[in-house]
Amino acid sequence: MLKKEHGINPSQEVSLDNGPPIVVEDIIREKIDICTVLKNRKVLYSLSQIATDPLESSVLELMSTKTEAGNRLMDVFFHEQRYSFIDILRNFPSCQRISLDSMLSLLPPIAPRYYSVSSSPLDEKRTIKVNNDLTSVTVAFSVVDYLTPSRKGNNGEEVGLRRIHGVATGKLEALAAPFLTSMSSLSALVPPLKIFPKPTEEFLLPTKLETPMILIGPGTGISPFMGFLEHRKALLDTSIHEHAGNVIVFCGCRRKDHDWLYKDELERLTDERIISRLLPAFSRDGPEKEYVQHVMKYDASCIDLLLDMIIQKEGQVYICGDGNKMAHDVQDVLSELIGAHLMSVERPAASNALIVEKGKHYLDDMKARGRLLLDIWS
Repeated sequence: MLKKEHGINPSQEVSLDNGPPIVVEDIIREKIDICTVLKNRKVLYSLSQIATDPLESSVLELMSTKTEAGNRLMDVFFHEQRYSFIDILRNFPSCQRISLDSMLSLLPPIAPRYYSVSSSPLDEKRTIKVNNDLTSVTVAFSVVDYLTPSRKGNNGEEVGLRRIHGVATGKLEALAAPFLTSMSSLSALVPPLKIFPKPTEEFLLPTKLETPMILIGPGTGISPFMGFLEHRKALLDTSIHEHAGNVIVFCGCRRKDHDWLYKDELERLTDERIISRLLPAFSRDGPEKEYVQHVMKYDASCIDLLLDMIIQKEGQVYICGDGNKMAHDVQDVLSELIGAHLMSVERPAASNALIVEKGKHYLDDMKARGRLLLDIWS
């Protein structure tokens, strides 16, 4: 497109903000966000001014407004069909005359994606040698891959059905493919991937092995806990300590035999007594959907242990995963369980509202003291 409209070759080098030369193709791939869903009305208005086709220009300008018609178009193109900047260029081709400078000024930079490290630097099994350097960082990710909703067109046909791939997870899936299909050495297969550390000062293992831990991580939320558990195992293997606090792990997925992440590792760590209780939830295996918060609330065999670890032994609770619903539901259940236990001593006939309030105050205190730690996303 840039070559056709402006004579710019993808392999051509340019300088941005007086910086070192960079290849145009790398700018498009790595510097500006052309693939994420476009929601900025100002970008749409600017494209309407660039478009040479009158109809395309008027539709883009209408979409940029907050009128009833503009809002409806935004719903269809971006909320339902998940159009990105590149999709707009494909469907409104007269916008393809946009210059590189205009793209750089209009579009945001690609946002970094954060993934929890799922390995421990003490775990020698996961350490591989790459270019004579020891590397031992692993992550887990769930590939974003879904179909947008379809609707009936003017002639009754289905329109609008589109397959959407995650920008980052799609690339990671492609990079991971050789590891899954080849028996060659890992060092020969490692592809180039730019990463950077983002250390946390809060979501960390307890300083003492004796501190009990409750780890709650459905789906890919289990990832950082795998690093925690392997690190704890390595410390115990080399420690003179004979006693370590209990560890309960709540994990979950849709189906036990399909998408249970780290199943073998979790069961091995349970056999090795690094995990005291492993409590998985499978939301699609039974007649009723079961999530981690349901196991916490209704599994009588673990409630007493949970309360003992949290209240009596002052253990630490970690929650990792979906911040829109799961994390809220888990905290609600914890509030109910803790509040009911505390009020059974103080006021046995307390109302449910008082029980929940008591539990929430306890959780707030845990957060303030660094005993309830969250690593969540939306």
